[in-house]
Amino acid sequence: MLQFLLVLGCLYVMSGGFYNLIIKPTQYVHWRGNWYTIHPDMGYQTTLESTYAFFCNVTTFLGLWTVHFSTTGKRSRLTSDRLMLIGIGLMVVGVSGSYYLVEMKRMSVPVG
Repeated sequence: MLQFLLVLGCLYVMSGGFYNLIIKPTQYVHWRGNWYTIHPDMGYQTTLESTYAFFCNVTTFLGLWTVHFSTTGKRSRLTSDRLMLIGIGLMVVGVSGSYYLVEMKRMSVPVG
């Protein structure tokens, strides 16, 4: 249980949790006449953006843990294969979600 709380704490920090506590960003940002839920500058983030990053990080970790769990213990090959596929799927969802977030920020940064 302690390891699980430690991992959740690390994922909270990686997702910008302390940034949210200190800076208290809004959920929406006004930029070039429009309202956005993703802050266009790479150095800043909104509350919704950091929550999305947290869920992407947790999903990736759960995928890694499920893949590891599928190789330990005595269980049938079918169960191990299913756990492996679920873990790989979770990792793909988490990494692609993080990639999507970075691409959204990268495409909205003004040039010049």
